[in-house]
Order: sequence, then C-alpha cells, then structure tokens
Amino acid sequence: FIVGDYKTAIEPVYERAILRALDNISKNVPEQELAIQWDVPLEFALLEGVWVQPWFSPLKQGILDRWVKLTAAVNPAIDMGFHFCYGDIGHQHFTQPKDMGFMVDMAKELLGQTKRRVDYIHMPVPKDRDDAAYFASLKGLQAVRGETDIYLGLVHTNDLEGTQRRIKAASEVLDGFGVATECGWGRTSPEEIDSIVHILNAVSETNA
Repeated sequence: FIVGDYKTAIEPVYERAILRALDNISKNVPEQELAIQWDVPLEFALLEGVWVQPWFSPLKQGILDRWVKLTAAVNPAIDMGFHFCYGDIGHQHFTQPKDMGFMVDMAKELLGQTKRRVDYIHMPVPKDRDDAAYFASLKGLQAVRGETDIYLGLVHTNDLEGTQRRIKAASEVLDGFGVATECGWGRTSPEEIDSIVHILNAVSETNA
C-alpha cells in the first residue's frame, strides 16, 4: 500500500504501467478470446470514506475521469466490464455497503460519460441482504443500462435458499440480470467451489 503524499507521485507511473500491460495483453491474446475487467475496490473505499484517504478532488468526478480514460484504452473489439469490488480479504469486505446506492450511481455516471461500450458491470450483494431496501436503487439503472449486462454477486457458499431470496428481491426492481459470487474465487476452497457451482447451476436459466 502506498501512503501519504506518495500517491500523487506514483499514480501516473502506475497508470502508464497498467496501460502498457493492457497493450501487451491485447496484442498477444486473440480479441475473441479476451475480456478486460477493471476491478475497482479502491474507488469504493474512497467513496465510502474508509481504508484510504483521497489525494484528488473532486472525488466522484475524479474517479469517473480515471475510469473513462481506462475504457477508452481498450480495443472496441474486446469485451470489457467492471467489477465494483468491496474487497474480499478473508471473505470480508472492507466495509459492508448499506445498499446499492453508490454502485448504481457510479454505474449510471460511467455509462453516461464513457464513449466506449461497457459489456457488463458486476455488483456485490452481502449474504445477509435479501431485503428490498438493499436493492431499491437498482430501479434507477433499468432505463439507462442499454446493452450493458448487470451481474449481481448474490451467490454465497452453502446458501441456495438465501441465494433464491436475494434473486427474488432483486427481481422486483431489475429485469434480466446475471448471477455470480460476490468476488473472485482465488481464495476459495475446493469444497466451497463445489457448492458455488451447484448453486449457480440451480438458479441459472439459459436462453434457448
């Protein structure tokens, strides 16, 4: 982690490194086999006011400007999406989102400001949130999502019934969304993966 005033100096160096890596990947992986996903946990920590202090202002537009710049760097022929991440160290978020308000707001602004297609956006859903209040903000995304697929990270290990409740609650305000886990599977045990795959198969529908 970078501390203090070093963030201002390091950010442009880090950005150039990311764009070089993106260029290298794009040149060496066939377009039809590649998807670029931007994971953005730091941004949501900044918005929530936890974990890290901002080094730029205004905060919200500063984040969006950075996202728009990254999207513009991705070849339009390549699929690209965002994972709105709240962290997953020890399967714990750095803070629990009180609802989907920040995520929906940033999704709407991103889709309105970028000139590049966003193929999907993934948003996490905590295990204990199957209430209407958590999902209510999604209603504002329905009209502006366009061709962007929305994936809700509401699948939790060993919790088929809870997953079904979360799907039901989300379905009240958003049509046609995909399902996923809250975060990646990198620190997930084989036993947990078995449960996740079983639940994903049980709750998913395929288009004929």
